[in-house]
Amino acid sequence: MQDWLRTGHAEIDRQHAELFGLVQHARRLAAPVRRQRGLPAFPLGLRLAIADFGRQAATHFSYEEGLMTRTGYADGAAHRVRHRGIRSGIIQLMEALDAGQAPVQLLDDALDAWFRHHVGTMDRVLVAHLAARASPPAA
Repeated sequence: MQDWLRTGHAEIDRQHAELFGLVQHARRLAAPVRRQRGLPAFPLGLRLAIADFGRQAATHFSYEEGLMTRTGYADGAAHRVRHRGIRSGIIQLMEALDAGQAPVQLLDDALDAWFRHHVGTMDRVLVAHLAARASPPAA
């Protein structure tokens, strides 16, 4: 697993690795589009790969949001807003792909920015909260 994916929470890290695999799969499917400097329509497989990423991301977000609720995470509202923003961005990307208006670079930039930023900031702070809740209080 890439170091930047690691948060220290086993299940969150497993889910991140799965999501990263889906991103890599979408990038492989986009390679012919890059080589040909765009195609009249995006391959169906690429659209399906992004849809898979969206579904898995939604499952991952639900898992995190459950942890936030159960542990009284103070920044839960902001984290949830970010989740909604990512979901919305995935939907917009899919709509642009369907309309033939999404350059492949948009795919790379969007998935990378959403994923790296979210893991590197939001999820690491959440995991620190979870770890503090699991640790016994100092005497």
